[in-house]
Amino acid sequence: MNVPIRLMTPVRADWIAGGFRLLSLRGPAFVRVEPLAADLGVEPGGFYSHFNDLRAFHLLMQHSWAEVAGQSFARTAAQRDASAEDRLLALAERASLLTEAEATGEGPALEPAMRDWARVDPAACMAVRRVDVRRLEDLTALLAGAGQTLALARQRAEAFYAALIGLESLRLTSGVAMRGPLMAAARAALHSS
Repeated sequence: MNVPIRLMTPVRADWIAGGFRLLSLRGPAFVRVEPLAADLGVEPGGFYSHFNDLRAFHLLMQHSWAEVAGQSFARTAAQRDASAEDRLLALAERASLLTEAEATGEGPALEPAMRDWARVDPAACMAVRRVDVRRLEDLTALLAGAGQTLALARQRAEAFYAALIGLESLRLTSGVAMRGPLMAAARAALHSS
């Protein structure tokens, strides 16, 4: 007896994951209802049972990314059972591993895609800005906790974070290995005179 296979109807999280996948692989211009539905193998009309319109969907994607991106970085920076040096090196290690997985196709290059989207969409820009501000605050606190003045800690946090973003971009566009230079930037943030 043949039992018909019933395809699951995508839930809200499936649509969001599909949006992130399209954003990472094809860019913000492709985060539209029809490409999303095609990616999920469903009719476009199902989108509207979860979201009022495409703009609401985009805003939810941006908010979701900002929440996750800010929290994962903050957790590593705030670990109290490790020294400031160990925490900063762990951040550098984690960031380079994630980015290299993204660059080799083992994971979507979501953060660079969000940064690209932020260049053309004010709400995406605000989401990226919230993450950047939070990360810079976390890095500054980490370095100040290691004995640096607040001004010096902020300057070094900015330099380390700029290295992270720049190396991430070079890794994706030019194949530059990120780990070594980012670890060096972390050590310089901790020990430069």
